[in-house]
Amino acid sequence: EIMAIVKEMSDEEAFDAMITENLQRQDVDPMEEAFAFGQLQKKGSSIQDIALRFGKSIRFVQDRIKLNSLIPELMKEVKEDNMPISAAMVICKVDEERQRAYFKQYKENHYQGFTTATATSFVKALFLNLTDAVWNNVPDFAGGCDTSCALCPHNTANHGCLFYEMKAKDG
Repeated sequence: EIMAIVKEMSDEEAFDAMITENLQRQDVDPMEEAFAFGQLQKKGSSIQDIALRFGKSIRFVQDRIKLNSLIPELMKEVKEDNMPISAAMVICKVDEERQRAYFKQYKENHYQGFTTATATSFVKALFLNLTDAVWNNVPDFAGGCDTSCALCPHNTANHGCLFYEMKAKDG
């Protein structure tokens, strides 16, 4: 004999109770949390409600839900502690094709493996950061139009106001 409370529930209530009980374990891993939060959101709970209910920040819940966009291979690496959650948070922001490229590059051909540093470096290489651009810190740089960026009328940094038409007229 065991002490138990028997309660009739609808399928929705039973699902909700199961998710809640699962998330209250001490050893819940980030991918389980991501799945559970994602399921609650799909069933109609708002991110704010989920955060309040489980005592988490809205940002935390949003980040966990975003982990659901990882490809299965990377989810497995997180679950097996081969990839830190910080690296997963960086990689989950890129599309499936790029995630597969990251997985292939760092699983098979790289001694460093799945780290926050490799994830950050991989994602940074995908995008042009203006501070790393060729023309940064070169005042007389002229692009393909032979106009110095410092004088270019299309460069918003040359306007006192973001909206050019609102710029004060001289004289």
